[in-house]
Amino acid sequence: MKHITLTDAATILQTGGVGVIATDTIYGIVGKALSQPVVERIYDIKQRTPTKPFIVLIGSIQDIQTFGITVTDSMRQSLLSY
Repeated sequence: MKHITLTDAATILQTGGVGVIATDTIYGIVGKALSQPVVERIYDIKQRTPTKPFIVLIGSIQDIQTFGITVTDSMRQSLLSY
C-alpha cells in the first residue's frame, strides 16, 4: 500500500482520481462526487449496480445545496441539534 501526503491526495482527487482511505471502522473508496466519470469509475471498481446509491460526505450544511437539495427550516433545526 502506498501512503501519500495530504496535499498529494487532494491533488489526485481534484484531478479526477480515486483513492482508498481508512476510517475508524472500514476502508472507503473516495472520489469527487460531482464528477460523473469518477462516480462511474467507482461503480465499476466496486462492481456495484448504479441503482444502489453511494453515501456522500459533505463538509457543511451549505454543501447540501450543491446536490440540488433544499434544506427547510425544520431540517436545519434537526441538523443543528446534533
